[in-house]
Amino acid sequence: MLRGTPIRSSQGERTLARHSVRRGVLGALGLALLFAIDIHAASHANLGGRQGPSAQSQKAPTRNPVNDDYVGMYTFVHDSEFVQITKGDEGTISGFVARYGELESDKGVRLDHFFKSAHIDGDRLTFTTERVHGISYTFDGTFSRGAGKKPGEEGYIGIEGKLIETMSDEKDVVTSREREITLKSLARKVEPSANRAK
Repeated sequence: MLRGTPIRSSQGERTLARHSVRRGVLGALGLALLFAIDIHAASHANLGGRQGPSAQSQKAPTRNPVNDDYVGMYTFVHDSEFVQITKGDEGTISGFVARYGELESDKGVRLDHFFKSAHIDGDRLTFTTERVHGISYTFDGTFSRGAGKKPGEEGYIGIEGKLIETMSDEKDVVTSREREITLKSLARKVEPSANRAK
């Protein structure tokens, strides 16, 4: 019995030693895994940092400044009717179409169709108006130099394009008609500006 006791004690020590070694190996593997995760995260952070300026440099291109000669009043379909184009802050465009009613209910009455949306991009103008008394307008045209000899003269700028007139009756039946038209600038006082048509 006395001889057997040291043997069991020796086996227990070897078992404890094996458990200690196993724990040490697992601990080392755990540290190595954590180290690998840290390196992976750091590499992604550095990569993101390098991509940041590139992403910032790919911002949407800004539009060209609106030419000041494009702002003002233009002829419309009939005499005494006109289109007003106004430039706001940061190049935003607003305005309206002024026409005279032709229906029995509004004949001879001035009706203002304010722009619902409007853009000037380079030499191109597009706008869509609000609907007034069942009628709205959509225009897509291009600015060009007209017959006027200097800024501010009548006809100095022309806008040639397509005008779509959309009409809806009392029964909400919608019809439309298209026409080619040239809007001609009306005479106006000109202020000094760097943004002029050449």
